[in-house]
Amino acid sequence: MTIRFYVSTTTKPMGLAKAIQGAMEEEPTVLLEAVGAGAINQALKAVAAVNASIPESNMKYAVLPVMTVTQVNNSEKMRHMMKLTVKAIN
Repeated sequence: MTIRFYVSTTTKPMGLAKAIQGAMEEEPTVLLEAVGAGAINQALKAVAAVNASIPESNMKYAVLPVMTVTQVNNSEKMRHMMKLTVKAIN
């Protein structure tokens, strides 16, 4: 089972980084979904923060980014969406 986090422009990167680390202790795969430039920025900052804390936790992981375009709230406007799959590796 994959744990999924929806990231917004108001998401605190350090809080999300701690949530990612905690989730990866339970499940080997975490999915971050971010719609819009601000949310994508916050998601990438959180992944970088997890990376910065690696020496403390001895956790190794890989990140697979996928960029796509999606409709939001049934509107005709298309928005950029990034899915970041964070996977623990041994």
